[in-house]
Amino acid sequence: MSYLMYAAAVIAFAGSASAAPTVSSVAPSVGDSSTETTVVITGSGFWDTQYNDDGVSDIRLDDPDETPFESWDTINDTRIESAVIPPGVKPGT
Repeated sequence: MSYLMYAAAVIAFAGSASAAPTVSSVAPSVGDSSTETTVVITGSGFWDTQYNDDGVSDIRLDDPDETPFESWDTINDTRIESAVIPPGVKPGT
């Protein structure tokens, strides 16, 4: 079993926001690399106010492989829940 720390996530936004989304935290910040890990991401700029919907088009770990998240649920402008990191992320990222 290998445990790793999730330092940050990078979020791509497909909406019309004036500023890029920012990530404040990813919790939990550690997980088992042999299984998928579900996290909550907090920050700002996750909601497309012009169209009143989720503007997040892609979430990736800020790791050398830019590992994409498998799925997520944007709750509001500051919170993303049920964000799934796939198994196999290299320890130390």
